[in-house]
Amino acid sequence: MKKKLPIPSSEPLKLDLTFFSVEKRKKVKAIMKIYRDIDKKTENFRQKTGLKCLSGCGECCHDKFVSATTLEMLPLASATKQKGELDAWITQVDPKDKHSPCMFFKGEKNSSQGYCQVYEHRPLVCRLFGFSAREDKYKKYELMVCRKIKEAMPEVMEKAEAQVDAGKRHAPLSQEYVMKTFTLSLQDGGDSRNINHAFAKAAEIVQLQGRLFASSTTS
Repeated sequence: MKKKLPIPSSEPLKLDLTFFSVEKRKKVKAIMKIYRDIDKKTENFRQKTGLKCLSGCGECCHDKFVSATTLEMLPLASATKQKGELDAWITQVDPKDKHSPCMFFKGEKNSSQGYCQVYEHRPLVCRLFGFSAREDKYKKYELMVCRKIKEAMPEVMEKAEAQVDAGKRHAPLSQEYVMKTFTLSLQDGGDSRNINHAFAKAAEIVQLQGRLFASSTTS
């Protein structure tokens, strides 16, 4: 039975990771560092070029093939545990539906307009999709931008591409962060699955680690 979800808070949350084992805590901190680095570079690129995701747009969130690794979802699972929301989110996952759109996007039915309910702790693909860069075989940066942004901001897009081509601006390099995340995830099982299922798996780990931690502190 699905539980009623709480209204998301806009206040930043300082995660308490003390219940994790030492090794698992290191990996969660490492993936969080990757997220911070991407966000910093994305924000700098946005400020310098004016390129940004469209307000309220969630078209990419409706894709039935959005995937993530368990490790990528551990910060989110930890945050929902800390807020007392973990069980409510777990009940939203359909274990039989391997191609369901992201359940964390809140929007009107049959509409791509809405918002992410867990934006602060979203996984890698969500941080890179709007706009990032890739390096071709000649080591030249190429800007990758969402179709909706291209259509809505053609002039801004053209200027941003020109700056990237000239080597004056650098969006987050997708290969760099995908490889870093893949390496960390590979050490942790290397699984990549539907984003909702990845969260459910991360939630299992968080619950288990929490029980082990509670047992060790009371014995």
